[in-house]
Amino acid sequence: AFDFSPDGKSIAVVSTRSCTIFDLETDERTGRLAPLGGAIAIRYSPDGRRLLGIVGKDGSYHVRSCDVATGEEMTDAIALDEPFYSLAVSSDGNLVATGHDSGSVLLWNAATLEPVKRLQTGGADRTRPLFSPDGKTIALCGQSKADVAFFDVQTGRELRRMHHDKGAFNTLTRRDKEEAVRPEYDPARIAFSPDGKLFVSGCYGGVIRRMDTGNELKRLTP
Repeated sequence: AFDFSPDGKSIAVVSTRSCTIFDLETDERTGRLAPLGGAIAIRYSPDGRRLLGIVGKDGSYHVRSCDVATGEEMTDAIALDEPFYSLAVSSDGNLVATGHDSGSVLLWNAATLEPVKRLQTGGADRTRPLFSPDGKTIALCGQSKADVAFFDVQTGRELRRMHHDKGAFNTLTRRDKEEAVRPEYDPARIAFSPDGKLFVSGCYGGVIRRMDTGNELKRLTP
């Protein structure tokens, strides 16, 4: 797992034992966050002061927050039995979203890592969350059917849905089905444009749609 710092000057890289921060200009190691060793995924907070990761321990999985400056653990969320692979942080840094099976996304208070809301797509898919640039909308992507449902973050109300008739976000799986942790089940193939007016998904090689109408603007053919 890895993530760039918000200022673009550093990158955090996870190994099985630790999480190391490298200066991108000098390649020097500038920090070490041992509590995030072996994390499945990591994300910086927007201010760059915290690094959050999905950590597995004793057959359960949870979100952990660490102080970037000191490398010390700050907060742990409640543990969940099933592995999950994706987390997103809102632009104001107040919320963390994690994606789960059965069309479910959990919203957590970023400071305390206490659960505050559950959003449901109504499907059975593993679901990946993505906040819009302004943090007011969250996209919930169903990985097998490639449907994307958009919710109002404050009210939890569904706003709209985009369906792709032949698309899928599944990727090549090289692990045995019996293995508990399989991150390739949850690839990142969705994105907002920086101004939040467009949404792109990885179906058909790439589909760009308007957020206000859902109209398809372009298909990107590799």
